[in-house]
Amino acid sequence: MQRRLVPVQPWEVLEAANELHHMIHGNLRSVKDPTTSCYNRFVDRHPELSLRASEPLSRARNEVNGAAMGALFYELTKLVIEHDIDSSRVWNMDETSFVSKHQSSSVLAVRGSSNVWSKA
Repeated sequence: MQRRLVPVQPWEVLEAANELHHMIHGNLRSVKDPTTSCYNRFVDRHPELSLRASEPLSRARNEVNGAAMGALFYELTKLVIEHDIDSSRVWNMDETSFVSKHQSSSVLAVRGSSNVWSKA
């Protein structure tokens, strides 16, 4: 799931385990639903996975693709030429001065991966 930029939180792992459990066992009262100990055993069996703090990624930023970036730079170039903007009027801006309202959350990710994102 991480490769598809869809982070998985611990409760989602338990939810999937419960769905599988009900598909296999139905609604038998003699068989208990998976709990957090089930999740802990799953993580223990898969040492390549770890719980990581993710960085929030807005939906707009997550959905950017090459074609959209090409169109943006085409429009910017066109405007610079149209309005005869010289280099003294071009500013380098980044997001360091903006405070994000989103907080990070814990997601299940491959151990050692450098980019762990969550959808904001």
